[in-house]
Amino acid sequence: MRLLLLVLLAGAIGSYVHASSSFVDYLGNRTLISSWVWWYLLRPFIGMMLALLFYFVFRGGFITAGVNQGGEAAASFINPFGIAAMAGLVGMFSKVAADKLNEVFLTLFAPKAGQGDAKRADKLSAGLAPGVTAIAPVVGPAAGGTPVKLTGTGFLLEGAAVTFGGKAATAVIVSDSTTITAVTPAHPAGVVDVEVTNTNKQKCVLKGGFTYQ
Repeated sequence: MRLLLLVLLAGAIGSYVHASSSFVDYLGNRTLISSWVWWYLLRPFIGMMLALLFYFVFRGGFITAGVNQGGEAAASFINPFGIAAMAGLVGMFSKVAADKLNEVFLTLFAPKAGQGDAKRADKLSAGLAPGVTAIAPVVGPAAGGTPVKLTGTGFLLEGAAVTFGGKAATAVIVSDSTTITAVTPAHPAGVVDVEVTNTNKQKCVLKGGFTYQ
């Protein structure tokens, strides 16, 4: 029981370190999105449960060096420091740990071609959230019709929408994961925000990114 509690605690600590580092990075760069709040809140619990799963897997035979007789001797059969280190690392790098488990199980239980995830719709994409870093040109007439090039990250989903001051751009083309081309719509003169929305509803805004004259 003490070993189980140790695993849960170490997994939570590792996850806390990861979540805190991520939070500080995004907050410091002013790119923190409110929709990720639940990720930060649930991150320690994910690390705890994943660390517990890894403990069961390893305890089931991967790190035994002899015969565990059970009873009072069971607590001294495994080095608690090694268990704590493993649990903490799993909690800190839970994405890597989960990917490794995924690799193992896909190798053991590989689905037929066209089955499994390949058969499911609405799959997650590597570019879950777009990010706009620059736009060129940054000035255009109020009548619209200015071809622009948006540079950023996460432009991997077909059907991305671009708006200028809330008005939809036309001829939107996702050239690659870092480039979108579009034509500005008509809009009253002034500075407007440029927004990119992927088909999974994830969006980003470049504040004051374009000026109508």
